[in-house]
Parts: sequence; structure tokens; C-alpha cells
Amino acid sequence: MFAEKQSAGRGRRGRTWHSNKGDSLLLSILLQNCPLEADSLTLVSAVAIAEHLCKQFLLNLQIKWPNDILIENKKCCGILTESRKIRSQPCFVIGIGLNVHQNHDFFDTLSLETPATSLAIETRSAPDRNALAASLLNELDHWLCLCRYAPEQVGRVWKQYNRQIGSQIRILENQQEFEGTCLDIDPSKGLLVQLNRGPIRFFHAANCTVIPSERVL
Repeated sequence: MFAEKQSAGRGRRGRTWHSNKGDSLLLSILLQNCPLEADSLTLVSAVAIAEHLCKQFLLNLQIKWPNDILIENKKCCGILTESRKIRSQPCFVIGIGLNVHQNHDFFDTLSLETPATSLAIETRSAPDRNALAASLLNELDHWLCLCRYAPEQVGRVWKQYNRQIGSQIRILENQQEFEGTCLDIDPSKGLLVQLNRGPIRFFHAANCTVIPSERVL
């Protein structure tokens, strides 16, 4: 399902997703009888989007754990995967918001935790959203199939796009902030961090969020 605009767009942990009519690629994908878990679906969606945008536009892309796609450290895409039930049968909805036609003036009016950008800004062009949607869905279908039979390959590609490993990061868990060096990431489970003031600690994806910082990435 596609939308031209959202009146109450949201991201992870209830954050607001801003989009004017016709500026973004906004879609929700319903998956029924899917053998994958929600965290794995977010992982594979991020890989599919990064791979597609990199091939089509030759951009310097990064995946920021757990669900953001960045261009030159500026957010251009967010992914939110949620579980649902239809006639008592479990299913998943993958929500994707991709900035396409926004200009600098649009982002200047917003108070954002993380700097944002769009494909139009980064490519200095006006990508066709319909063509982009069709090719992106084909890419996602390819990676979803691959994730079922070769999940290690998806994880390996995900880590190639990630820039947080080896970097200083700030983490919020249960209203408490931690800072340290990210040693490793299990994309579907969480982060292994050497705390600046403490031991090595694992932070589970369900309980924490990475706080934007100039030193991240």
C-alpha cells in the first residue's frame, strides 16, 4: 500500500516522520505466512534499500542500526516493522519512508535529532517515484528470498554498510545514557559495547536506542 502523504507518520519509539504530499516514497508491505521474525525483516529491508539506492544512484550509503538508511551521515530513509493479526493469523507490516523530492528548505523548518536529506538533494535530480517503487520492491523480494536460505549473506552485507562498529556511540536504555565503543552488532538482536566507564556490555535491540552524536559514524 502506498500513500502520497501522512498525517501521523511515525518511526521507532513513536518518533514523528515528516512528509509533505508527493515528496516521499511511503509504503507499507503486508507479509503473511512469513517464516522470518520482525527484527530480521527490518534487517533485510535495510539491506535491500541500501543495495538498490547504491546501484541506481551511486551514493555513499550507510545503515545505522537498527532501522535507518543514511547518505553521508544524513537520514534519508526509515524502516518500521510491526506484527499484526489477520483472522487470527500472524503477519507483519514493513513500513518504509524514503525521502525523494524534499529540498533544503523543507528540512530547515524542522527540529530534527538527526540531520536529514533526500535523493533529490544528493543526486541533484528528480527521481521518478513510481519507477523507484517498482524497482525497490523487486530488490526487496530478492533479499527476502535470500534471507530465508542464506541469512548469513544478508548479515554480511548489512555489516558492510554499517559504520557504527568501531565508533563511539551513545545509547539510551531505560532513561539512562551510556557511552562507549561499539565492538560488534548483531543486526537482529543488539549491540556489544565497551563502555567508557564500565565493562563490555550487550544492549538488546528491544530495550535501547542509539542517541544521535557528532561522533557516531
